[in-house]
Amino acid sequence: MTNLNQVLAFLSILLILSFMGFGVMYFYQPPVETSDEAGTSYIELPREQKFMAEQFRLANFCETSYDCVNVGTYCGVGCEVFVNSKAVKDIKVLMSKFPPSCVNDCMGGNAKAVCKNNKCVEIKP
Repeated sequence: MTNLNQVLAFLSILLILSFMGFGVMYFYQPPVETSDEAGTSYIELPREQKFMAEQFRLANFCETSYDCVNVGTYCGVGCEVFVNSKAVKDIKVLMSKFPPSCVNDCMGGNAKAVCKNNKCVEIKP
């Protein structure tokens, strides 16, 4: 009976490790250079950056400028990322769970925003 338990435990661990491996392969893909119908070349974002860009877009809403909070930079998405103050905690959790797979070359994180058409927009100096 113990041999059967050992085999089942081994298969369970193998299954869990397989799922973890597929999860890593799904989210962490390198950028791909591609082009559109007009022949314009661009870098396609990896899945985790597309996912995070969508989360930032959904969290960028406001009624007043006091709603807008700068959560810093996120490589591949922007040097200044603004979200609603009510979404900051959730966005920070996502940013820690899905760190960018590239190096950011901007010095962002200090800009301010105003609420314009219910979206947080960076104030340009």
